Amino acid sequence: MKTERYAAIDILKALAIVAVVVTHAGFWDRDPRFTWADRILRGSWVPFQVPVFYVVSGFLYYQATSIGWRTVAQRLHRILLPYLLASLAVFALGLSAPGTPIVRALLTGSALEIYYFIFALACCIAFLPLLSRLPRAGLVAALAALVVYEIAVLRDPTLRLAGPLHLFWFPRDPFSSFALGLFVSGFLAAAALPQIRAWHERWPWALPTFASLAIAVWFARFFELLDLGSSVFPVRVLYAYGVIAAVVVLAAGRRVPAPIAFLSNATLAIYLYHRFAQVPLIGVTLDWPAPLRILVMTISGVVVPCTALALVRRGSPRWSRRLLGA
Repeated sequence: MKTERYAAIDILKALAIVAVVVTHAGFWDRDPRFTWADRILRGSWVPFQVPVFYVVSGFLYYQATSIGWRTVAQRLHRILLPYLLASLAVFALGLSAPGTPIVRALLTGSALEIYYFIFALACCIAFLPLLSRLPRAGLVAALAALVVYEIAVLRDPTLRLAGPLHLFWFPRDPFSSFALGLFVSGFLAAAALPQIRAWHERWPWALPTFASLAIAVWFARFFELLDLGSSVFPVRVLYAYGVIAAVVVLAAGRRVPAPIAFLSNATLAIYLYHRFAQVPLIGVTLDWPAPLRILVMTISGVVVPCTALALVRRGSPRWSRRLLGA
C-alpha cells in the first residue's frame, strides 16, 4: 500500500465524497418528486464519484512487492468492520427497507442501497495477490480483457455474470459493473507512475486536452447535445477519467488545504453515515425549493459524520480508525 501522499488523490477523494452526498440529497430519480433541479444539481456533474473511488482505491492499494493474503485480510478488516457496525446501526434505527433479512444484507452490502460499493470493493481487493504478481504487461492485458468484456456485455447483456438486467447484483458484480477494470487501471497507474510522469513532461498538453474532451463529451451527452446511443455507462467512465486527469493537472505542485485533507481521510465514515443525517431531513424539507433542500441535506450529510468522527478521534485515534475507518 502506498505511503506517499499525493495532492491529487486527496482532492479526488474529497470531491468524490461530496459528490456522493449531493447525489443522495433528495429523492431517487425514479421518485415522481424528483425535479428538473434535482436532475441538474444532483445528476449532471456527480456521476464520476463511484468510478473515481475504484480507480483511487486501486492506486492506493498498489505496492511494488507481492501482496499476500494476510495483507488482503488487513485491508478488508479496515473497511469491513466499520461497514458492519454502520449496517447494524441501520437496522437498529429502522433505516433499512422493510423486510430486509439482516444476514443477507450484511453479506451483500444491502442494509442501505448505497452499501453495494463495499461488496464490490471487497471483491476487487481479493484480486490484489494476483494483480501484484503480474508484470506491467500482464496488468495491461488484464485491463484490456476487462474492457473487451465490458464492450461485449454492452452489445449482449445476457453475457453479464450478474444477468442482463439484475438491478441488485449488477452494481455488486466487479466484472459487469467494470469496478474491477477501474480498480486495475488505478493499480496499473501506480505501477507505471514514473513512466506516466515522463510522458506528461514530454507531452504536457495531453492530459489537459483529454480532460477537456472527456468532460465536454459527458455534458454534451447529458444535455442531449450528442447522441452516443442508449448506454450511459461508457461515457460515465470516460467522464471519471477526465475528472481524474483534470484534478491531476490542477493539483500539480499544490499543497492540500487542511479541510480537503480531512475530507479525504474521512471518506469511509462520510460514505457509511451520511444517510443517517439525510433521511430524517427528507420529511422536513419536502416542500422546500429543490436547491435549498439539496444544499441543506448536503451540508448535513457531510458535517454530521465529520463531527462524529472528530469527536471519536479526539477521544481515541486508534479506535476511530478501527470503528470509523479514519
